Amino acid sequence: MVQKLFPFITILLLVNIAGWAQSVQMRVCNKDGTVHVFNLDEVRKLTFAGVNSGIDDPKFNTVIKNFSLLKNHPNPFSKSTTVSYILQKEGPIEIMIVDLNGKVIKTLPAGNQSPGEHSLIWDGITNTGNKAQTGIYFCKVKFNNQIQTNKMILIK
Repeated sequence: MVQKLFPFITILLLVNIAGWAQSVQMRVCNKDGTVHVFNLDEVRKLTFAGVNSGIDDPKFNTVIKNFSLLKNHPNPFSKSTTVSYILQKEGPIEIMIVDLNGKVIKTLPAGNQSPGEHSLIWDGITNTGNKAQTGIYFCKVKFNNQIQTNKMILIK
């Protein structure tokens, strides 16, 4: 499957039928004709310089004006993991760590924040001061009436 995002970016979904594995790659074609291919699971952040003037799609402009939750790293983690996100404008943000049952086990300090990239660290400690159990958790970030979630794996 090939999907065109912009005239210069192509996303490829390559499926290995024998092993039922899939690999998603992004091919970026520069103005000078050079082509770069990246595995999508290795991409942490995309920035585009000078493209807004050439894009008239209102969906793209709406997405740009909100926020992006980046992949936490390391993941899986045993001691701590860094949660990073990008805000396109100033505003209040809420960050919660949620277990598989949907229970909030940790609320991370956030509050009103300025535009730009921000990072904070979760040390695996819950709101009650106990070490969280080994397992799967979700980092839930709420900004400007939108919620984005990342899966995190805590190992001991």
